[in-house]
Amino acid sequence: MERISIMISIYVRRKIQDPGVFKMLFLSLGLFVSIFLIGTMIIALVGGLGIKELLTDVFNKDLLLSPILIRYTVIISLISLALMINVASGFTNLGGEGQITLGMLGLLLASIYLPDLSIGLVISLLLIFIWQMIPYILKIYRDVSDVLTSFIMNFIALFMINHIVTYVFRGDIARPRSPPINEKLSLHYVSGDNFLSLLFSRVSIESIVTLLIFIILLYIVLLRHRIGYSIRMIGYSVKTASLSGVKIPMYMIISVVMSSLLLSIASAEMLLGSERRIYYNDYAKIGMSSMSFGLGYTALGIALLSNGRSYLILIYSYLLSIGYMIVFTSYGYFRLILGTAVIGLSLLSALLTDLLLRYEVKISWSQRR
Repeated sequence: MERISIMISIYVRRKIQDPGVFKMLFLSLGLFVSIFLIGTMIIALVGGLGIKELLTDVFNKDLLLSPILIRYTVIISLISLALMINVASGFTNLGGEGQITLGMLGLLLASIYLPDLSIGLVISLLLIFIWQMIPYILKIYRDVSDVLTSFIMNFIALFMINHIVTYVFRGDIARPRSPPINEKLSLHYVSGDNFLSLLFSRVSIESIVTLLIFIILLYIVLLRHRIGYSIRMIGYSVKTASLSGVKIPMYMIISVVMSSLLLSIASAEMLLGSERRIYYNDYAKIGMSSMSFGLGYTALGIALLSNGRSYLILIYSYLLSIGYMIVFTSYGYFRLILGTAVIGLSLLSALLTDLLLRYEVKISWSQRR
């Protein structure tokens, strides 16, 4: 009896030309909706609930256009843009949360000693800049793993600010928390009875303007300018960049300054836009009433998937914020699971978008007798 064997070969290669802006955006939204609908059906079957009830929880006007959702989107976008700069420089910096807490510490110090918003932002920027330079210097000049260094520094920053809030600058005796931030440190918000106020009443004008400027700036700088080319070359190989004449210290400082500025604005938004206190949290160590921590890791995923395309960060952050919104407003175990599922499905849709548009897959098969 004659045997026939079938050989299947799979060929994967990265496309030379990058996809267009609208193609990326529409495919991201389309995949998110499709994946979410499938995931919702599975959750409904497992939980024994109706699909209509689950879809109503997510796809409703009060949630999708709520000011709190816009606030989450802006904050996550600011952190993601900051980490995207680090990723472009070759630094998978996992210490985003520690750097944000340092930014809050700078605002707290300014509130106590020099109550002025601009001074607080400068102190925050300097603390983040110094903290962020450590893994940069260790990796470039000592070839130390930036991932390991950032993990260690992240925990050091969290424990340090916990100690400060608990023992140094402690407000209420009942629960470890800082004194309230001085009213002189305040951001500006859209006021009045208009459409813009309905959308942006929970996020500051400073954060919105900074986000829009950096989305445009980073798209031009990282993808279409010599500065971005030099930064990415450092990320590929420090030795190659040095041999090519790239001024490594200069571009390292440029990267860290831009990242530190974004993180300082994000920390100001998180602290000054909620209870205006830093307090000890048994679950996240540091937290605010309107926002839970863990955003540094989520933002890192967005930064990696955006691959230098700053405009993608905005839509990915919006999709993830839907999940966070459900989680933070959950009053039942099932809604908590649903919100967590939305976060995971959002990242999955972003990953599939990147794979489908940036890589070409060819499958061929042949028969052998």
